[in-house]
Amino acid sequence: MMNASRTYKDYYAALGVGRNATQKEIKDAYRKLARKYHPDANKGGKETGDKFKEISEAYEVLKDPKKRKEYDEMGRFFSGQGAGGFGGRGPSGYGGDFSGFTGNFSFGGIGDLFDLLGSDMGRRAGARVAKGEDIVYNVHLTFDEALKGKTVQFLLNKKTETVKIPPGVADGSKLKFKGRGSPGQNGGPAGDLYVVTRLAPHPFFKRRGSDILLNVPVTFTEAALGTSIEIPTINGSVSLKIPAGTQDGQTFRLRGKGVPKLKGTGQGDMLATVYIEVPKNLSPDEKELLIKFADSRNDNPRRIFKK
Repeated sequence: MMNASRTYKDYYAALGVGRNATQKEIKDAYRKLARKYHPDANKGGKETGDKFKEISEAYEVLKDPKKRKEYDEMGRFFSGQGAGGFGGRGPSGYGGDFSGFTGNFSFGGIGDLFDLLGSDMGRRAGARVAKGEDIVYNVHLTFDEALKGKTVQFLLNKKTETVKIPPGVADGSKLKFKGRGSPGQNGGPAGDLYVVTRLAPHPFFKRRGSDILLNVPVTFTEAALGTSIEIPTINGSVSLKIPAGTQDGQTFRLRGKGVPKLKGTGQGDMLATVYIEVPKNLSPDEKELLIKFADSRNDNPRRIFKK
């Protein structure tokens, strides 16, 4: 015979969900509350323990469609017997205080309990789970190694690390290697490794993004009359045409002769800037020739200053 004086326990209210809540909503609500009130996750005392028992009892019933249907139909007459009520000490070997429960005290699988706590059975209560520290390591490369890429090895955390430097890195490029930093605490994830590339200067090449910059000296006569000259690139020498009348500081673009692009495809360009070398220590005959040339031209490059 049913006991009509049994106190009604509102399991939906205990989990903070409506009576039409889906099984997923019920599970999510329970997991959130279990993290908050579990005795091993905080030091809330008896009140916290009682709350944890309440939400665990509610979840034990509402997670099972058959028990939930019985609970919805029977209301305060629902006893939970035969459905695995609560009591005892909970999971075998576990140190929490679950006195007052009867039955098997399942959490949808014992793994759910430890997943909620972010711990295993051997971890002491309240242990802080933390990600390991990130590590920054400088790798020194030559100009050419940065262009072509290189596999480098170095000792880190008493272990040899091998990382691949892709072609096209610049001075100060920061490469991320996820999970290869310091170990985490109490089962937390490892930190990340950041490799910063440091490049030695080149005798005559300079970088601007993925472009190579090169200053090209030419003589006065080469600039005036025009010519073709050989200039270096990162992939060997090429011929550069200097048109007649080339001015000091004029820049020529050689497409695709630059650095491999670190993010993307293709290569940058080479920017060859001409500067004219003025002859020194002229002989008397050379001076005479230049004077005659100047007199024949009557050039005045400063005419722009006249009003």
